[in-house]
Amino acid sequence: MDAGTTWLDSQEAVVGIFAENNARDDGPMGNAAPGYLQEKGSPAQSPGSAFSRPPVSQAVKEQVEALMGKAVQACIAGHEGEAERYLDIAGQLAVANVQKVITEGIPPPLKPQSLLGRQQERPPSGRGSGQAAAEGIASRDYVPLLDTEQLFNAITFKVRRRGG
Repeated sequence: MDAGTTWLDSQEAVVGIFAENNARDDGPMGNAAPGYLQEKGSPAQSPGSAFSRPPVSQAVKEQVEALMGKAVQACIAGHEGEAERYLDIAGQLAVANVQKVITEGIPPPLKPQSLLGRQQERPPSGRGSGQAAAEGIASRDYVPLLDTEQLFNAITFKVRRRGG
């Protein structure tokens, strides 16, 4: 095994909410906490859905596989910087895939009382595909995990040394 492929074997592209993106301006809870609760559920409630590990669309999967092939070829040629660029692009595609899942709406839709509370707190984000209406409020205007867009914007990726 040459140095290039050894370098690639030691790297990983990770999508998530990292410490530098965790802070919120609307309270003490960071972005990672609601993300975790959405994915794993609250121990006191029913489990949530796995938004951060959504099914990757076939087109994104094919693009990531092609990028990984290019990264391997770049490593074999001794071009670690080029390989890292391919990993960066793959990470950007993965982030976009997670964000697309969020904007399309994660079941279950918000309850009518949640919609009313959101309407009183702040205007709608205007994003998402929407489902039903409650008390004249379109749920498409209040997509779960997209209320302030702080969690949405905190989702990013890193290319780092495995285990780092």
